[in-house]
Amino acid sequence: MLAGEAPVITSPENNAVYILRSGVPLDFQKILFEASAAADNRRLFWFLDDELFSTALDESRLFYKPHPGNHRLMCVDDYGRSNSTTFHVQ
Repeated sequence: MLAGEAPVITSPENNAVYILRSGVPLDFQKILFEASAAADNRRLFWFLDDELFSTALDESRLFYKPHPGNHRLMCVDDYGRSNSTTFHVQ
């Protein structure tokens, strides 16, 4: 990725649908949040449904314990460059 580009969310894919399995603990059904960020970036800010979910230094992967509904995920870097995706959990 070239310097100056916004982070790219690689997981979840846009409009992905996740189906929760009954009888399986949510800890075993976590969804991977992953992004590719420019080399000039040191920190990523993850927002889920317009609320800060996590701030990560040099970390582009984290996991979300899913909750049913439509969700919007946004990843913002140190420079305010951002990317977003939506996904659904049922």
